[in-house]
Amino acid sequence: MKKLLLVLILVLSFFITVSFYFQNPNEPVKITAARDIVLQFITYNGYGNNLYIDNILTGSQKGNDIAVTSFLNIPPDTTYSTYQSGTDTVSPIITVSNIGRNTVPDSIKIFLIIEPGNYFDSAYLPSLVTGQSIRTTFKTFTYSIGTGYYFKAYDSFAIDTNRTNDTLNQYAISLPGYKRNVLYEEFTSDSSPASANNNSFLDNFINNNIDSITAIKYHTGLLGNDTFYIANPVQSDARRRYYFISA
Repeated sequence: MKKLLLVLILVLSFFITVSFYFQNPNEPVKITAARDIVLQFITYNGYGNNLYIDNILTGSQKGNDIAVTSFLNIPPDTTYSTYQSGTDTVSPIITVSNIGRNTVPDSIKIFLIIEPGNYFDSAYLPSLVTGQSIRTTFKTFTYSIGTGYYFKAYDSFAIDTNRTNDTLNQYAISLPGYKRNVLYEEFTSDSSPASANNNSFLDNFINNNIDSITAIKYHTGLLGNDTFYIANPVQSDARRRYYFISA
């Protein structure tokens, strides 16, 4: 009985193998079950929590596809001004990307509407190859502190085959805030050529913003015998280790 069962199993396996071998290679494979696409992103960041992922694309790439991707210098939702009242200005910068397979001509227009305020402006884009992004700057917009605004940017690409990303809407409000002073800490050395080459630029930055910057310079002993470091090595080394300064 066992031998008969074993023979039946071997014969059945033979027919299954033969049928698979002579299957038409041009015939598509039939999948009886499907799973959803899962995207996983693993990030490691030891210096803060400002991580974000944006503009994830899935599916087949279209032939002609222009996307209005972001308002570059207008954060969404709530920000805080350096003023407690009144108005301020911004020149909106919009990022546009060609995510299609084809190069697009230089006759495409990008429009920007801001309400309230009756703001309207437009700009022509240059020719964009596939995968290219460009920043477009619009005329200055004067906004009131404490007033919310609706931003709408859209393109005029007539033969775009994907209309879902042609328009970008965003809400933003700038609430009253306070102008804050900045503590500027710099690590330098009087025996370091790299420090010497950069000190003049950093000094100009400090001097041009002296009304809002308090600067402290720490001298290190990483290169040569810095005379300021020799005068006070304990505090300088403690501060350097706190910031993981190694050069």
